[in-house]
Amino acid sequence: MKHSHLILHGSYGTTDENWFTWLKLQLEAAGHSVLLPQFPIDDWDQANQVGKDIFVPKNQSLSSWLAAFEGLLPSLDTSNLTVIAHSSAPLFMLHVLLGHPAVQLRKALFVAPFLGKIGDIWQIEKVNQSFYAPQEFNFEQIAAQIKEAIVFYSDNDPYVPAEASLQFASKIHAKTIEISAAGHFNTEAGYTSFPQILKYL
Repeated sequence: MKHSHLILHGSYGTTDENWFTWLKLQLEAAGHSVLLPQFPIDDWDQANQVGKDIFVPKNQSLSSWLAAFEGLLPSLDTSNLTVIAHSSAPLFMLHVLLGHPAVQLRKALFVAPFLGKIGDIWQIEKVNQSFYAPQEFNFEQIAAQIKEAIVFYSDNDPYVPAEASLQFASKIHAKTIEISAAGHFNTEAGYTSFPQILKYL
């Protein structure tokens, strides 16, 4: 049986952090087949040691993530897939959809998404830069590949401004849901579970 649900972490992320494993277990208990893959990431501490002027991501890039996704495709129900993606992963998913016009998402739940530069934290911008949406992005094609899109954002996210998530939502005609004081929806903000998202799954 192919996986009907896909959960994607963001930059410097792992599968066992935040609410990802919790959500996977919740969905599996409801009878869904869920994939929670680990994508190539760089090490935050190593980036700090190398420094802003010298550090070049060796693992995380749009090309490396797209290559990893190609390996997942055969195991996914790409005609009726639900994707739950956090932080930089929603933007990555837009690239996936453009490159695979036949992929159809039943639902896309994008948590704290953005399209381009979001601040001055160089460690984040260095690994995110290759993902930035180009001017010629075909957002209408992307929107047509998603039956229902929902963007979750917070009013106090220290990394992704609310307006960045709202801009992302407007481009793909997504419904928006503001969750107060949720930070970046990560462990740092107390998000080891995410019960609010379950009602939309």
